[in-house]
Amino acid sequence: NKAREFVESNLLETKVVPPSEVETVLNDPSVTAAVITTPTHLHEDLVVSSLKAGKAVLCEKPVATTMEAIERCYLDAES
Repeated sequence: NKAREFVESNLLETKVVPPSEVETVLNDPSVTAAVITTPTHLHEDLVVSSLKAGKAVLCEKPVATTMEAIERCYLDAES
């Protein structure tokens, strides 16, 4: 994976994991933030899960596929 190779060679403190390993990331206390750059249909669940795990979240646009889902993400971020 080119992204993983780039990160590992240039950003030593950064981990790149696939969505299938999200529970590992969410349960890791050394991980303080999530950068979500997956296909859009996966954003909402990853954003909400990350926020509930206490992680700071940076998600590429759009945050979700519907206005209701986007609102849910923002409400979860504010709480």
